[in-house]
Order: sequence, then structure tokens, then C-alpha cells
Amino acid sequence: MNNAKKIWNYFGPVFKKYSLYGVLSIMFFTAWVLLSNIVKPIIYKQMIDQASNQVSLSFFSIDVFIPLMTGLIIILLFNHLVARLGSHFLVLFNGKSSLEIDRRGFEHITRHSYNFYANNFVGTLTNKVARLTAKYRNLFETIGFGFWLLVVNIVASVVVLSYQNISIGILFAIAMSIFIIFSISFTKKQANFDKTRAKKGSITKGVLSDSITNILNIKIFSAMNYEYDYFDVFLRGYNIASFKSWFYQNRVRIYKSIFFFFFESLVIGLSLYLFINQQISIGTLVLVQAYVLSIGANAWNLDKALTGFIEVYSDTVDAIDVVTTDISVVDNHTPENINMNIGRVDFHSVSFTYPEGDHVFKKFNLDIPAGQSIGVVGKSGSGKTTLTKLLLRFYDIDSGELTIDSQNITMVRQDDLRSKIAYIPQETILFHRTIYENIAYGNPDASRDEVMQAARSAHVDEFVQNLEQGYETKVGERGIKLSGGQRQRIGIARAMLKKDAPILVLDEATSSLDSMSEQYIQDSFEKLSENRTTIVIAHRLSTIQKMDRIIVMDNGEIIEDGSHKKLLAKGGYYAGLWNSQVNGFIQE
Repeated sequence: MNNAKKIWNYFGPVFKKYSLYGVLSIMFFTAWVLLSNIVKPIIYKQMIDQASNQVSLSFFSIDVFIPLMTGLIIILLFNHLVARLGSHFLVLFNGKSSLEIDRRGFEHITRHSYNFYANNFVGTLTNKVARLTAKYRNLFETIGFGFWLLVVNIVASVVVLSYQNISIGILFAIAMSIFIIFSISFTKKQANFDKTRAKKGSITKGVLSDSITNILNIKIFSAMNYEYDYFDVFLRGYNIASFKSWFYQNRVRIYKSIFFFFFESLVIGLSLYLFINQQISIGTLVLVQAYVLSIGANAWNLDKALTGFIEVYSDTVDAIDVVTTDISVVDNHTPENINMNIGRVDFHSVSFTYPEGDHVFKKFNLDIPAGQSIGVVGKSGSGKTTLTKLLLRFYDIDSGELTIDSQNITMVRQDDLRSKIAYIPQETILFHRTIYENIAYGNPDASRDEVMQAARSAHVDEFVQNLEQGYETKVGERGIKLSGGQRQRIGIARAMLKKDAPILVLDEATSSLDSMSEQYIQDSFEKLSENRTTIVIAHRLSTIQKMDRIIVMDNGEIIEDGSHKKLLAKGGYYAGLWNSQVNGFIQE
């Protein structure tokens, strides 16, 4: 799909929806240009001719000027009226369109899969989506006002001047045709410069965002100079691309200046010659001068409009790729109503390889009866966390079937599926909102009493009491103001609010907690896991020794399966892990 078609396919439906406002805006601004740049100079021309005739006849009368002055006043009033109406409809068009484009961009970007975010800078994605609305407005205004109004101005000027004197009209038409062809001929090369600049700009902003997000790491590792040098590589690339674009624009402006020098000299020279030979009036001479100044200013803006259009076009193509990229994990076109109420989980001959080529499962089988609690252990890379990602459908499996209560998870909406799973990740990431809002995110419909009960059960209340603003304390970006253990407790409190979820998944959820906090939260887990299917991934084996069942994984396979006592008695891999752990943690 070519870029122009891609842009139209994305923006077209929005434009069509609000096209009436856009068209009315252009119509009123067109009338404004005709009144300001074409009609007003004609009236001034007639006034000057009348004054010139009276001077030559030595006869002065105000009567002949009254109709002209009346017409001028009416034109001035209409001029202001149509300008304000044009602005009014432009505001309506931009406002209504912007809201829809922003909403569509947000909805699309949030539907992407887990892998999409793992392979893109968040800062770059945010920047691209945020600027879509501005690019849409810029494209509309450049085409609708920059190009269209200039064409109207040029054509109307040529028509009026041809009526006054055909020679001047033809010279105007030829000169403007040459200038337009000249301007367009440079756009392709300028487009390449601007496309490179836009791409390097997006990458540079992404690197900047990544560094700021990881500012704590930079300070911990005393890596300021390294980051300066690292960022400088991208900044220099962007700077070089920008200079190439700017220098080329400057060179074009030099050629343009030379053109306008000869254009104005020829037109004014021809007009003076015709005036001296009494072929045009002094009013026409002034009219030509007014049109030369008006066309000159607007034609000069054609170059700016063209280069601006190329820049906006290149940026738009770069930005629109994000919101037109195919979504890898999609809902079924005719999704089934979800029927997952007891939480039986079955992996049937599941095979899965990450998009980057990392093979994890091959014909993997695992049956988890409803209400059973299982612990999952194994060394890093054995497939423990991948198990939860597939269950939450962050990725689609390559083959086999993954069901909950005998219903294939690909047949229901992703949101419906995840509403049935209370998930506590290894690292709880919080919104830059209040502690209360972050806990309530687990169930926006929960009452304040329910939220506070969850907070107390997860021992959030203990550290919140020491905060000046209590539960109204904002936690900072990604929860940076809180410790890892505090963030984890909030994540646990969220899961406690998800009372209708028959499945509970904890991915090393106590890894950031001290031993005392872990002991408190173990009690909460027991309450949380009642009547739920519970899957706990842990490096700290003390977390899972009371589980109904423990499975040991290695290289994407289950190598041991049984209770804590049975596996210890067996004296196999799990027993070795138990005996080798230090302070409760598995040693790799």
C-alpha cells in the first residue's frame, strides 16, 4: 500500500464524518482571499482612476466616490465576517476530528500484543501516537489553505489582469506556471531529506525517553558520561539529517529569490511601458503592483507550503505506521460468550516459539483441576513465566489447544478471558496516580470499604499510615516513589479485589518482600486462593511448599510432578533445589 493511500485509509473516515465543517471553512476562507486580495485592489484601482481623471479635468466631485466607498465598506465588513465564519467552522472541524483521531490512536495502540511493546521504545510510540492529530490538522490546512487558496489567488489575479491587459495577464500566467513547476520539481529530493530526518528524530526521542525512564540505573552505575556519549550518537545523526534538509531548503530559496527578482522586474517594467504608451491607466499600474506584492508573498509561501507539506507528510507516514501495524493477537471475529467459572486449566499438546525464534514448548501437556493450587519451579528459561503469558494470551500458541473449563481461550474476547484471571506479576508497575486509585484498578466497581479491606489484607495499610497524604499519595511514574515491596503489596491488593476470577496466578509475587511481610501475605494468599485455581511461580520454595501440587520444569518440559513431601522423598531434581537453596531462594 502506498503512503498516500495508507494516510487516506486512516484519516479518510474521520474527514468524511466532519467534512461539512471543513468544506464550509475552506469556502469562507476562499471568499476572504478573493475579497482581500482581488476585489479590494480593484476598488482602489477605480478610485485612483477617478481621482486621476478629475485631476486631468481640474474638476473635483465627491459624488463619484460615494458608490466606491460604500462598496469598499461593504467588502470590508463581509471580509471580516467570512474570516470569522471560516475560523468558526475550522475550530469545529479540528476539535471534533482531533477527539476521534486521539481516541482511535489510543484504542489501537493499546490492543497490540505484549511482544509489540517488548520490541519498541515506549517513548517513541507515545510520541508518534500523540502527534497524529497535529499531523492531520497540518495536512488539512496545508492542502485546504496553503495550496488551494494560493491557486485561487493566482487564477483570479490572472483573470483580472488579463481583462485589464492581455499581455500582463499572459506574463503573469507564464511566470506563475514556471514557478509552480520549479517548486514541485524540488519536492521529491526534499521529501527524502525530511523522511530521513523524521525517522532519526523519532529514534532520538525514544532513546531520550528510555534514558529518563531508567534514570535510577544511570545514577546507580555512575553512567552519566556513558549515557551522554550514547545519546550523542543518535543526536548527531538527527542533527546531520536536519542540517542536510535545512541547507537544501536554503539553496532552493536562493533560486526562488533570483526568480522573483526577474519576475517583479519584468512585470513592473512591462506595466510602466504600457502606462507610458497610454495602454493602461495609472489605476491599473497600481493594481498590477498590488497583485505582484500579493502573489509574490503567497507564491513565496508556496515553497514554504510545499516543504511544510513534505515534512508533515513524512512525519505522518512515520507516525501512522504505529496505528496501522497489524495486531498479532486478535479477538475472534465471532467471539463466544465466556463460560469460565470454576477454573480448570488444560494445556493440550501445546507448542510455542517466541517471535524472535526462542523455542519454549513442544507438545506440552498440563492439566490443572479446578480449585487446585500448584507451584511451578525451575531454573531461569525453563518456561515458567511463558506458561502464564500463554494463559493470559499475551501470545498465541503455535499449535495445540489451551482451554479453561473446556473452552478454548482463543474463542473468547481477550478482555473477558483476563477478567477471569487475577494476576500478580513479578514486578508490579503502578500508574502515576494515588495509592487508592492503583488498588481500586483491580475492580473499578468496588466500594471504598472493599478497597480498604483489600489494602489491609495485603498489609498496604501498614506503610500508608506513615504517609502524609495517606491513600491519596501519588506514587510517581511506574510507582517510583514506593519500594519494590510496597508496590508488590499494592499489586496483591488489586488481585484481592478481583473476586469473580476463578484463577489466581502469582509470578514470583513475593520476590520483593522481606521475610516478615512474606509471612503476613502468606496468610492473605490462603484467603485469596480459597475456591480458586492457583498457579504460583516461585524461586523462594518456602512460598509453595504448602501447595497441593508442585511441578518442576526444565527446557519447556515437566520433569517432576507431585506434592512437596513426595518430591522431597523422591530425592530428585526438586529435592536438589530444596537442599541447594539459600535463605529460601533457589540457587541457579
